[in-house]
Formats: sequence, structure tokens, C-alpha cells
Amino acid sequence: APMDGDIRYVGAFKGYGNMVIIEHSGGYHSLIAGFDTTTTSVGHRVTKGEPLGSLIKKSNFGAPRLYYELRRHGKVVDPAQKLSGVR
Repeated sequence: APMDGDIRYVGAFKGYGNMVIIEHSGGYHSLIAGFDTTTTSVGHRVTKGEPLGSLIKKSNFGAPRLYYELRRHGKVVDPAQKLSGVR
């Protein structure tokens, strides 16, 4: 998990594999896709750095790919605004 939060969605998403949506404080949501399997469930509280699952071993692009999007109040924002200093 990129930041602490509450799991709001876990499930398939188009051609991206499984997706996890995490609700963070301040109106932020992380959308993370590309999972083959997930190890979390809706309602679970996660902490920064907690594993959420495993990636698809081979995607349409060859190597495993992780898709990440950060939203604030429903609008896409640059993750660097919130995750600067996170490595």
C-alpha cells in the first residue's frame, strides 16, 4: 500500500487484472491494478508498505506491470504531490 487507508474495492478491472482501491485521508484514493491475486478485502485497514497481492506474471506487455493512479476528490492528481519522499 502506498499510504495508510481503507480498502474500498477489490476485483477485476477490464484488461488490467485485479484492482484495489484504497481510500486515504484528505479525500485521496489510490487505484492500483495489475494484480493476479490479492491478499486484502473490502473494509480492511492497510498501512503504508503493506502487501496487497501479487502481480500477473506475464501481461499483454510481456513483463508484469503495475498500474497506479492517485485521485483527490475524484480528480486525477500527480502522485508526486502526495508521495514525495516515499521510496
